[in-house]
Amino acid sequence: MASPTPTQRSHRLRNSPTPRDTPIISSQTPAGTMRRRPRRTHRADTPNRYRLARRGMATLLVAHLLTVTPVSARYYDPNSKACDLVAKQALAVGWPKRELKNVRRVAARESLCSTVAFNKRDPWGGSRGYMQLNGSNVGWLKRSGIINNAEDLHHPLKNLRAALALWKLYGWRPWAGSSIAP
Repeated sequence: MASPTPTQRSHRLRNSPTPRDTPIISSQTPAGTMRRRPRRTHRADTPNRYRLARRGMATLLVAHLLTVTPVSARYYDPNSKACDLVAKQALAVGWPKRELKNVRRVAARESLCSTVAFNKRDPWGGSRGYMQLNGSNVGWLKRSGIINNAEDLHHPLKNLRAALALWKLYGWRPWAGSSIAP
């Protein structure tokens, strides 16, 4: 395609100059005026035979969204029997008594107080166990001698011991996004 000249802009579909393609020279344009394109009509101004059908479908969609509970919503009870066991094990591992309420809440929220909980969507190789310890912590936990491999985090006492070590370093920040306020 030829290079554009000062009087004509090249275009893929047409080669003839149109008034829209010709440049406006500021000396030829009266002061305070701007070149405008034709105003587009608003969608509500134009007659549309599908408008009523769209409005009806939108009403149905809103009604459906208001009546259906989301799939990701799940009920967790930090006062369940499973969480009682978590609290007893946490106390045995060395968690302070004043933090047992938070341990129960985090374990209930993260894993429903289940040792076999595994989140495969974690980008660091999965989150495991009661406290859903992230795979990014596995290397540090191995070097500290708390675990031997990532699967050790499914063992309840090792999981709580590893969570205690993280809590001593960072407080509740590793879990603050979903369970409790920092």
